[in-house]
Amino acid sequence: MSSNKHIHAGPGFLFIRPFITSCMLLFASISLNLHAEEAQTIDCPLREAPFSLDSPFFHILVSPVAKQVLSRQLPGFLDSLPDDYKRTEPPTPEIRSTYSLTRSVRMVAESNEVSEPQLQEINQSLAALNITDADRKARCANYDVHLPELNISEMENRILVFNKVVGFDHGPVVGVAAETIRSIADELDWGVTVTNSAAVFTSEVLEQFDLVVWNNNYGDALTLSQREAFKNYISQGGGYLGIHAAGNHWFNMWPWYREVLLGGARSIGHPMGEHQFQEAFVAIEPTAGEVGRQQMPGWSLLEEWYSFESSPRANGVTVIANLDENTYEPLRWAMGDDHPIIWSNCVGDGRALYTAIGHLPEVYSDPNYVAVFKDAIVWTANPEGVHCQSREE
Repeated sequence: MSSNKHIHAGPGFLFIRPFITSCMLLFASISLNLHAEEAQTIDCPLREAPFSLDSPFFHILVSPVAKQVLSRQLPGFLDSLPDDYKRTEPPTPEIRSTYSLTRSVRMVAESNEVSEPQLQEINQSLAALNITDADRKARCANYDVHLPELNISEMENRILVFNKVVGFDHGPVVGVAAETIRSIADELDWGVTVTNSAAVFTSEVLEQFDLVVWNNNYGDALTLSQREAFKNYISQGGGYLGIHAAGNHWFNMWPWYREVLLGGARSIGHPMGEHQFQEAFVAIEPTAGEVGRQQMPGWSLLEEWYSFESSPRANGVTVIANLDENTYEPLRWAMGDDHPIIWSNCVGDGRALYTAIGHLPEVYSDPNYVAVFKDAIVWTANPEGVHCQSREE
């Protein structure tokens, strides 16, 4: 988080602050680049994990031996899969989905009606495989280790918008959300930096910002050291704002992110087909506090509505907005009367807020949602440094 919460800087400090920031980032960049090759082989999650049904499907596709095992035991299976499940490159504007990175072997197989006895045979064969250096390198290839050039504002309060996508790219809405954040920041006279690179998750970089926005991210993005830097940043008073897909972790390899930062929420899906986008009533909770107070009792909004395995309310989060299921058709994803859609959470000295709203670009033109969104940015950035009562982790 930026130092304004702790230091009342005089004119002299403000004059040299850009120079100090540049030196810190240069040092971090040199350090990361010197160890880039090492980081690619030693610092990504599941680098040493044995092959199994719980492996990301991607691990099978990038290992010729593991791929051969699957092809031998399920002839024609790989050929029958959609391209989205067979790609090994990260999403691009032209290729929006790489589901192999966000689905386990079991998930892919069960969705194609592979029987349990067959799955257990596959699991035994995979477990017998050795993990090679080539496997390790391939598993880590999608993680970022080279610090990009960053244009960090000299404003007193700063927001970092993190746009990296690993599984499914929500397309134009990512840019619309980022522009909405810029617009709000302009109103507040704050600075904004936008990046697609997870290499910015270092202590030296993160401490320059009051808030990190995870903007419709999907899938696992951070190395182990990057995770640790972000955890420390939050616990020491940093802010997290997660938008829509940032909470949709079907195959989450980072328990802290889901169980602590998101308050234990586990996304289970949303209506599809003709029911994917529906108008529903977003009810602001009486206990919402600073965020959304002006929008009480709520308003109707057309959006894609996520459901969760259970309400995070039981885990101590503060529910800001609840979805009225009587106003739309949740189908098999019904949660009942307790269907939180926006909530906040205190972690250590830091603040976290998640909004499941944010799939359709049009919601960022809705005045009620933009007002709540602005409240969320201010609350999580915490410019006044007000203490946030932490729940037990």
